[in-house]
Amino acid sequence: MIVELKSVASVIDIKTKIIYPKYQMGGYDKLSGKHIDDLDKLDERFVNEMSEADITLINELPKTKKLTPYEDLYRRRGVRSKY
Repeated sequence: MIVELKSVASVIDIKTKIIYPKYQMGGYDKLSGKHIDDLDKLDERFVNEMSEADITLINELPKTKKLTPYEDLYRRRGVRSKY
C-alpha cells in the first residue's frame, strides 16, 4: 500500500518500507526508491523538511528485525531536534 508523505513530495510503500519521489503530475518514480533503513544516508534537508505527521506515520510502521528501539526516525540525526 502506497501512502503519501506530503511534506517531502514523496510516497512510502508501507509493505516494503521504500520511499519514492513523487511526480508533480501524479504517480511516483519506481526506480529511485530508498529503503527506510537507509534514511541516514539521505540528504539531511529531506529529513529536516518532513512534517511531524509524516514522521509519526513512519514511526508507526512495523519495525524490521534489524532495527532497535534507538533507531526509529525521531531519534535520527536532524529530526529529534526539530520536534
